[in-house]
Amino acid sequence: MALPTTPSTRIKANGLLFQLNTGSIASPTWKDFSYDCISFMVKSEDASNDQVTFYDASVGGGVDKYAEAELIQSLESTSLWQYLYSNPGKETQFRYAPFGNTTISSTQPGFTGYLRLPRLLAPGIGGAASVDGTFGSETVRFDILDETGQLLTQVTSGTWTRA
Repeated sequence: MALPTTPSTRIKANGLLFQLNTGSIASPTWKDFSYDCISFMVKSEDASNDQVTFYDASVGGGVDKYAEAELIQSLESTSLWQYLYSNPGKETQFRYAPFGNTTISSTQPGFTGYLRLPRLLAPGIGGAASVDGTFGSETVRFDILDETGQLLTQVTSGTWTRA
């Protein structure tokens, strides 16, 4: 393998695109919740399942993928907090562009998959006193699901509209 001769291009963005399908799989309705996210990151960890297949064992064990989002608290009907509160445990499609771009390309790809919304009140409500009266943000975990044989798909072309 040849070593790189220039530095890798870093992800630099002042925004992100994080959308959930609030419709059906057959007729998706993408809702943009980027505006309520302070941070959003896809991560992985060793699988928590105590049933290991021979394949899992041969590659060192299974891996679970998940996303963590830091959210603002808002009780507006269109907020991400309210959507999570109203749909505990729901499984849905998501799409995520870490560059914040809507034109998806090989240099600024997006990611798609299925995730499970957290349980009721996972984002929490309330907080500590502050001078400006703003409650701190909450970190919420979304488990990424293996609905299609692929936990997370990197997409390198297309246009995703902000909805």
